[in-house]
Amino acid sequence: TVVSLLLVMFAVYGYGVTTVPPKTEPPPKTINCSVSGIDLILLKGGTILMGSSEADRKYIIANVTLDRWNTDRVNSETQRIATVKAFYMGSTEVTIRQFRKFVTATRHLTTAEVGDKGGIGRINHRWVYGTEHNFDNLGETRIDDQMPVLNISYLDAIDYCEWLSKQTGHQYRLPTEAEWEYAARGGLEGATYPW
Repeated sequence: TVVSLLLVMFAVYGYGVTTVPPKTEPPPKTINCSVSGIDLILLKGGTILMGSSEADRKYIIANVTLDRWNTDRVNSETQRIATVKAFYMGSTEVTIRQFRKFVTATRHLTTAEVGDKGGIGRINHRWVYGTEHNFDNLGETRIDDQMPVLNISYLDAIDYCEWLSKQTGHQYRLPTEAEWEYAARGGLEGATYPW
């Protein structure tokens, strides 16, 4: 649904990881990545109706103020059936602590640290961009190592997955849009909401 699209957009700030089940019979229901500490849960796969109904799209367009780019995105969210194969999904988004292990081991500089814009953080009770903000500095917002990692880009997330794959000998990757929505819905159909 359109709201699920918003969930995907929010997920950009807190990436999760996924991997495929091992070729054992039957695959274990959960596995733990010894390098990162990520707990992965087996999702058996199936089909999902993705996207938004025409009525949902019309409602959003009529009731939410959107710029042209977001209006086009809402209008492109037509419904379709997607099939996903069995996969493991992290039980939570990657945490600050888990991402810091990667940064410490590789001396990786995130996009927020090398870009002109920087990352987002709170200053004077407002969210603002600044070069001082990164995954480990959110301004006035207190950092907790168990929080989902923020201020990382898609490229940072890909680098993290590649590092984790090399360290473990197993393939880690970001979930596809269909896998992410399938997991986030938890078997629910119809409109879903982040709360």
